[in-house]
Amino acid sequence: MKMDTFPNERALLGYMLAKIHKIDPDVLVGHDIYGFDLDVMLHRINANKIPHWSKLGRLKRTKMPKLSTHAGGRGITDKYITCGRLLCDVKISSRELIRSRSYDLTELANVILKQKRMELDYEQIKHMYQSTKQLLQFVELTLVDSTLILRIMYELNVLPLALQITNICGNVMTRTLMGGRSERNEYLLLHAFTEKNFIVPDKEYRKKAAAPAEGEDGEEKAPTKGRRKPAYAGGLVLEPKRGISKY
Repeated sequence: MKMDTFPNERALLGYMLAKIHKIDPDVLVGHDIYGFDLDVMLHRINANKIPHWSKLGRLKRTKMPKLSTHAGGRGITDKYITCGRLLCDVKISSRELIRSRSYDLTELANVILKQKRMELDYEQIKHMYQSTKQLLQFVELTLVDSTLILRIMYELNVLPLALQITNICGNVMTRTLMGGRSERNEYLLLHAFTEKNFIVPDKEYRKKAAAPAEGEDGEEKAPTKGRRKPAYAGGLVLEPKRGISKY
């Protein structure tokens, strides 16, 4: 096992970006990449002011995307950080392909691979840097996790199935790996309408402006801020009667 050591976090992250750029992989595989990993990496790259963050993908970009308030908060907002590379998140794919109580790595390894995984708390990780033996064990556990993620991807046939779905729906494989069945249905309808020589209107993403309300004198009133009333009636809830029970 070859290991490289670095004096600080900035050097480590810079080496990681250079390594990705040199290998130039077509597919990046991981567990909970969208929900945690990419967000944390971009926060640390931004904090250390490391240039060329866009080497995570193949499209050269200079402006850092909008990040969440804290690392690992609500996941990555810009879905095209790795533009030019397929991003396979086994957590998202497993939600679509299997049913499980939980979709964390420990549960997926147990359900799919029938293999137990050793979990570490954050406090344990800190203590593992105190001795060489513990640090080597930590590195080994990290490599085991990477192997488990890769084996789960192979076991579920994630990439072949995503390719088949993409060919059927006629959308982009990157979007297929992100999940989102409504978009696939939309593309199926778009292709069906095109075959029938229909022109489909462009999709609009802009928000509709609220119409100004008229006052008693016929003058327009500015829209008032506050909680809006629901535009529909809720379900009827009956009060329970005492003495009636269902077995």
